[in-house]
Order: sequence, then C-alpha cells, then structure tokens
Amino acid sequence: MHCQNRGKRSKRETRARQERGWRQVARITGAGLFDLPEFFRTGLYKLIRGGLADAEILRAYERCRAWLAKVKDGAGECECGCGTKRPVDAVTKRLFHKIWASLTGKKD
Repeated sequence: MHCQNRGKRSKRETRARQERGWRQVARITGAGLFDLPEFFRTGLYKLIRGGLADAEILRAYERCRAWLAKVKDGAGECECGCGTKRPVDAVTKRLFHKIWASLTGKKD
C-alpha cells in the first residue's frame, strides 16, 4: 500500500529540528544568537554541519554581528569593498560563502 505522506514532514517537525540546530549553535555562541535574523542562525548551523571547529563558528558569529551592525535601512554593503548596497537577504548567501572560504582556506 502506498502512503501519500511518505517523505513529507510536518511544519512542526521541521521547525522543531531547526530550533534544535539553533540551540546547538547557541551553546557555542552564547545567548546573543537569537538576536540575529533567522537566515544568519541557519547559516551558522550549516557551518557546524560542515565540520568547522567551535572557535571558527564563534569567529563567523562575530563577523555576522559586525556586518549586521553596519546595516542601515535593511540594506547591507558588500564585504569585497565595492560599496554595493543590497537587501540583507541578498548579501547573506555570499557572506557565508566568504566566511566559509576564509575559515577553511577552500575556495567555493
């Protein structure tokens, strides 16, 4: 018999798993993690899953907080120095690629 819901997870299960991941990050970074937007918390968790050491996760967290502190009116400036301003969501993916490359020495 074929189950219609096979392979699908409820939103509640997915959210609970996500929150467990964030708590894992919070054990490394401290209580300030939940002051960051959701996409930063998720990105930090992905760095943990990628095998980075706790000290490197903490550096990435500090870098995210520093970058976010410079955000004005929902737009952040690209880290490469070009001065391009983009919505925070658009910059985040690129920022995590740069963090990953700087911490691991791997080009992505």
